[in-house]
Amino acid sequence: MNRYFWMRVFYIALTILLAACAPKKPLVESGFLTHYDQLTQSMGDPLLREYEKKGVDWTRYRKLQIEPTTFKVREEEQKQYKIDEKELSLLSQYFYEQVVQALGGDYPIVKEPGKDVLRVRLAITDAVPVSPALNILTVSTLLMPLDIGGASIEAEFLDSLTGERLYAIIQRKEGSAIHITEGYSRWSHVKSAMQAWAKELRMAFDAVFLPSG
Repeated sequence: MNRYFWMRVFYIALTILLAACAPKKPLVESGFLTHYDQLTQSMGDPLLREYEKKGVDWTRYRKLQIEPTTFKVREEEQKQYKIDEKELSLLSQYFYEQVVQALGGDYPIVKEPGKDVLRVRLAITDAVPVSPALNILTVSTLLMPLDIGGASIEAEFLDSLTGERLYAIIQRKEGSAIHITEGYSRWSHVKSAMQAWAKELRMAFDAVFLPSG
């Protein structure tokens, strides 16, 4: 094996190490939620803060009132990444569809409030697209993408009649250089995060609504 081969291996290993050690983008409060001071830091995830009202009888809620997804991007980032309103609208609709699909019809979705209806508010915030052109270049030279993107979610569950907050969360998910093909599409990493959140939302509902055993 020649020197060029080992230099290439070295650079790939160094790139992976730097990507792993790179500082994560901190959580940013978008203003979608209120009373962020109620949310506490997760011990296991530095990019997760949440709140749950004590003593909630979750089993009383059998239906969901899901509001259209809000997509909040700061003006400076919208200009920096050249994000237009059409993209935001399509991404908002994509996430809403992912949530409905994940629920799979097992949780009736209604439009009107009621005593057994849980109101769900969702927002995708601080979304960062990737540069496909840059990733094509880095994959061809380093065998991995360097521009990985990411997004945050802010969500809360409310009693649909009283408007009382029962649960709230803010979390950030970032892309992974390991998933090479996702780096070729501008919003692939953000969509992957949306898919994961939709599945996690389903698991959360299953955990509190379905009888154990």
